[in-house]
Order: sequence, then structure tokens, then C-alpha cells
Amino acid sequence: TVGGTNYFQTAYNIAEMVAMNVASNYNQAVVVNGYVTNNDQGGGIFYYQTNSTAATNLGTVFASTVTTNGRWLRDYSGPLNVRWFGAKGDNTADDTPAFTNVLAVAKASAGGGTVHMPKGSYKITASLNLTAQVGSLAITGDSKFDTTIYPAFNGGPVFDLSGSQLLKLENFAVRPVATFKPATLLLIARNAANGSASLHSFNNLWLDGTCTNATVVLWGAEQNQFLNCNILSSVTNAPALVGAVKINELGFTPTSPFLTLGTGEGGVG
Repeated sequence: TVGGTNYFQTAYNIAEMVAMNVASNYNQAVVVNGYVTNNDQGGGIFYYQTNSTAATNLGTVFASTVTTNGRWLRDYSGPLNVRWFGAKGDNTADDTPAFTNVLAVAKASAGGGTVHMPKGSYKITASLNLTAQVGSLAITGDSKFDTTIYPAFNGGPVFDLSGSQLLKLENFAVRPVATFKPATLLLIARNAANGSASLHSFNNLWLDGTCTNATVVLWGAEQNQFLNCNILSSVTNAPALVGAVKINELGFTPTSPFLTLGTGEGGVG
């Protein structure tokens, strides 16, 4: 049984599931084949909990379209999959809403959550907010050769880790779409409110693109670890020191779209 349910139904996608009639006196489970299409990795096992008032997040919690009572809840354990929240990973659809929603759930998880990106090419059109997080939040892919984020916007960081500690990013690539120039791919900066910008772990990343500031910007950051990472400064994959990394550079002050940054004093050990 799942969630106290003693039988299963099936649905082609999430839209079909939330339109199902549900009984008011028991939990009803359903196997969903995909988020939108069959086997798109967004499906799973759900059960209807009649007394749930959980906030919908379009990934693990869905409201019914036929009743205001209860919620459809995903039955899962382990990492959150960005495909569960509607990401397509085809480098055509805008996957920003899926990332925004899955990160909100992960950030709200006690002790930090893990977001996994299966093999694919994920187009995003806005900065991803990982600011002011203190806990073991992780974002992982299948590998830096199989999972790629393609930013399609100008200005602003792709990943903004300002004011955060103990985050882990591993096994994926970030390559801006050729016609766009974000400010940086990784902003690791001190927050004026708490001074945090430390103890992050970056493993097996490929960071490559033409940015207006630098590929990676560290500002008042310390005790961050980079292992087996490729950090390049142009889309032609030509390694270069200039423009790849900026560390507390004089005459330069980064900005965060989400919070006020502190000074650039500090080390990067």
C-alpha cells in the first residue's frame, strides 16, 4: 500500500490525475506515466490525502481540479528530481519555473535537500536563487558531460550563492546560450547581513561561457572547495586565466539580484 491506500489507478499525465474524481472517505493512489507526456520522467506514484492542506508546489503536491478538499501527494524518498516539477531538459522549453519550484521545496527541507537533474539540456531565463542558505543543500547532475544548464539571459548571476554556507554543486555543466551574456555563472559573495560565503563544495563542474564579469566571482568568500572543475572564459572552450575567476578584485564590486552584499574582504582557502 502507499499512504494507506489499498489499490492503484493509472493516469497518462499530471493534468489527468488532478482531474480525477476522488472519494472523500479514503486515500486513493494513482500511477502517473509522465508530467506531460509518457515517460518524460515527471510521473510517479501519488496518493490523494483528503485532509491535506499542504501548499501546492507543482512537483510533490498538487491540488485537485474537481474539489477543494485534500491534495495529491507524491510518494518518494531521496533527491528531488527537477523533472517532477515539469522541467523538459530539451534546451527549447523554459525550465526556469521548474527550477524555481524544486529549489523552494529543497530549501524548505529540514537539514537541506538534494535536487537532481537527469541527463538533459536545461534552458533557464533568470538567475537561480540559492542565497542566504545555511545547510547541506545540494544540486547534482548525471555528469558534467551529460547534464547541462543553458542560461538564456543577460546580466545577473546564473547561480547566486550569496550569503550561503555548506552548499554542494556537482556533476553538471553551465554553458550560456551564445547570444546571451550573464554577469557570472557562479556568484559566491559575502552577505552584508551575516557575512556568510563559505564552506561550499563544487565537484566535477564544467563552467564555460562569455560573462560580463567573470565565469566565477568570489567576493569575501573563504574555505570553498573546487575539485575536478573546468572553469573557462569563452564559449570556444579555450582555457584562459583572464575573465575566468575574479577574487575580491580591486575596482570591481559584484551585485546580487536577491540581497545586499557586504565587502570583499576575506580569503578563499
